Amino acid sequence: LGSLTLTPRTAEAATRLELSLKGDDSAFPRARLSIDSRSLADLREGVLSAFEGEAARLEKLEGTALLQAEARFENADSWGLEGRLQLGAVAAAVPDFSIEGLGLDLPFDLARRDGVTTGPPLEGLLTVQSSLLRDLRLPAIRSRLAIEADAASLVEPLSLELLGGRVTLHRLP
Repeated sequence: LGSLTLTPRTAEAATRLELSLKGDDSAFPRARLSIDSRSLADLREGVLSAFEGEAARLEKLEGTALLQAEARFENADSWGLEGRLQLGAVAAAVPDFSIEGLGLDLPFDLARRDGVTTGPPLEGLLTVQSSLLRDLRLPAIRSRLAIEADAASLVEPLSLELLGGRVTLHRLP
């Protein structure tokens, strides 16, 4: 059906978007999307700055992002979506909270049929080098994620030493 590639005007700009559609008149199309942003700061300026509210409170956004996805359409009620979202060395700040060294590797493989979303078990990873909530420095995090269908959970409980005690998170909210 066609393809679209948006590339930066200069070599210094760091975000690239590719979208392609495949199919014919007798079939639902397949769509492939790839977004590669070597600079989330550029992406913030170009996209998030247009929003009001919470996104406008974002004081800092740096790092890299890569989203690759392929969508399959069989009919209006049956579809599939497969791909991966990766964030690297992300630093972000809003009033009273900041995070440094956020990394995320989130694979996904979803299928929707007869109102039910399914997907094979996959494993992802979440890392945080440091974060600060007001004056409270939070410890580093490294946690494997179990991804299945449209849900993500912790592979093992996440324990954080805080204020002389320990907080353990057994599942994602």
